[in-house]
Amino acid sequence: MAAASALTGKADDYTNSADLEMQWAMKAYHHAETFYNKWRPFCNHFEGQLDDFNFGTLIRIDCKEPYSKENSTLVTRVQFYAIEIARNREGHNDSIWQKKSEEKNAENKS
Repeated sequence: MAAASALTGKADDYTNSADLEMQWAMKAYHHAETFYNKWRPFCNHFEGQLDDFNFGTLIRIDCKEPYSKENSTLVTRVQFYAIEIARNREGHNDSIWQKKSEEKNAENKS
């Protein structure tokens, strides 16, 4: 119950460790830099070939679930296409396509 009582205390009584904050910031920076450097050459290859290739686009993190705040992240448009094409080729979006087809057929029968 000590943790529960700590949650009822004043926020001003708690401070962040500057060292811990710096470690977290450095880790986040290195992580972002790694993924940026990995995708950037791929994305730049499509400059002039794909309109708005580097514009931000939402993508589902889990392709079996619908778009939601928890299941969406921001990627560039070319990343979106690359991921969705791979998902389609591997059949990951088949269940969604099937569900939408069934819904459409049910509407047409009404």
